[in-house]
Amino acid sequence: MAKQKGEKKPASLRIPLILVALYWIGFLVNATMEMDMGPRFGIALGTVAMLVVGLGVWWFRSGEPVSSLRWVGLGTLAAGGLIAYLLRGHEMMMPLFFYGLPFVLSLATVALAVVWNAGEGVRRYATIAALLAGCAFTLLFRLDGIGSDGVFEVAWRWAETNENDFLANISSGISDAVVDTVKISPGDWPGFRGPERNSLVRYAAIPTDWQAFPPREVWRRKVGPGWSSMSVAGGLLFTQEQRGDSEAVVAYDTKSGEEIWAHLTSGRFEETVSGAGPRATPTFVNSAVYALTAGGKLNKLDAGSGQLLWQADIVKDGDSKTPEWGYAGSPLVVGNMVSVFSWGKNDKSLLAYDINSGRLRWSASVGTDGYSSPQLFEVNGEAQIVCIGEASISGVSASNGKVLWTFPWKTSYGRMLQPALLEDGKFIAAAGNDASLKMLQITGSGDNWQVEEIWKASPIKVEFWDFVTHKGYGYGYSRKFMTCFDLSNGKRIWKGQRRGPGQVLLLKDLEKMISLTEKGEVILSSVSPDGYEELGSVQALSGKTWNHPVFANGNLFVRNGAEMVCYELGGDKKDVAAVQD
Repeated sequence: MAKQKGEKKPASLRIPLILVALYWIGFLVNATMEMDMGPRFGIALGTVAMLVVGLGVWWFRSGEPVSSLRWVGLGTLAAGGLIAYLLRGHEMMMPLFFYGLPFVLSLATVALAVVWNAGEGVRRYATIAALLAGCAFTLLFRLDGIGSDGVFEVAWRWAETNENDFLANISSGISDAVVDTVKISPGDWPGFRGPERNSLVRYAAIPTDWQAFPPREVWRRKVGPGWSSMSVAGGLLFTQEQRGDSEAVVAYDTKSGEEIWAHLTSGRFEETVSGAGPRATPTFVNSAVYALTAGGKLNKLDAGSGQLLWQADIVKDGDSKTPEWGYAGSPLVVGNMVSVFSWGKNDKSLLAYDINSGRLRWSASVGTDGYSSPQLFEVNGEAQIVCIGEASISGVSASNGKVLWTFPWKTSYGRMLQPALLEDGKFIAAAGNDASLKMLQITGSGDNWQVEEIWKASPIKVEFWDFVTHKGYGYGYSRKFMTCFDLSNGKRIWKGQRRGPGQVLLLKDLEKMISLTEKGEVILSSVSPDGYEELGSVQALSGKTWNHPVFANGNLFVRNGAEMVCYELGGDKKDVAAVQD
């Protein structure tokens, strides 16, 4: 019989099944390919849009047997989405959109394909059941953050969180000891990335054969969530954690892991991407600890007892607001002042406080949106504090806050890395929307300073993973691959195995490097432009690990948002001597 004008063709499931297949192929490709978070997010958004728009067009333009299901299916999907929002709120909206919606639509498409040749009632009930079942299934999960690759981390909704487990056992292992005076000693690690904030370990004397002398676990303990690293001085380890509704600065005994004291600042910081907890690392100077909470409270504490000596509110002093991902810059002490990046406008983005009184001494304009820590450079006899903002890198006089130079550079994910000073005023920074490296050079003196670009290394994508420099070469993770690059021109020399991404420590005298990957693996490797050589590894932590590792007095300290571990890297001294002889 001839088809009448205006009559729709019988619906076919070929198109929706192809759309579903294309989405999941794109999902798998996006999850495995090496790319920036921006393009990865764009691909994820594009594949979801392709699926939703494609299925929507087919749903409303196809003929029988879909026509009787159109509004019923749309109403069911809308009702399920509304219920999901009311039950879970905004914290699950991104994973529900990127994961939940494609899953629900895929499940409904498959269910419809199974009953395609059944009666109208069966198709209707199967579609409704699949949509509601899919929506209900997505509600069984909670979001535990997002990895550096942009992949959502989810867990069963009823599973106990690491923080709740920690808080339930927080009273165990607390020491009654209080240290009278804490003094720094050679081999200590007084702040973020070490004494010079460059992840450099000098005079390390440890065996590098991890087959014969593997790292020995000394102690392991649970900690509260947070991405702070650790500082070590006088036998104490200082770090920051979230403890319920308070941000805590905590001192632990380096030998036993026992808690010595904890200072709590009221306020909880938590956001969707990274989760809960402080981001900055305590700085130890002259028997005192300077710690910045994610919410913007700068505390000076007595290192032996944890007693609060003074507190400053950098949100108030900087006329700013708490950043989206929390204050992450670790305090920098230069002379009798401690400086922090406040995100403030109107010449109040970098603040310097008197270390004795806590009084604001000066402020400077270095831009906003900065997650890196202030970095001390000394160029031509001038102590400069270098800061990375959202649109520039600036050098400020450490003595009075005068802006000496500014280099325009619109930044993105790279604005959380520390610039690395080389020689003759040259330094390397990582920023920009593509997270690539640049070498800049500072020249001048007095009131006349300039900065110019020497080279840009587009193939090196460090994002927020740090790097180290040694004998004319740089080493660090470019996304998931350990990479070596030439400091003279920024060209990549080699790309190692896909083990990262992660943070690194340089054992300068041994010409070795310790890496702590995002998955909690500790790796020992050689430092050489000749190629990547791995010497050993140990799975130290489980779960996402973004905290920088610490090497102090022959021990390696690593932590994440759930636990902290101390490893002895020295081995038995007699056995080591016998092997080395």
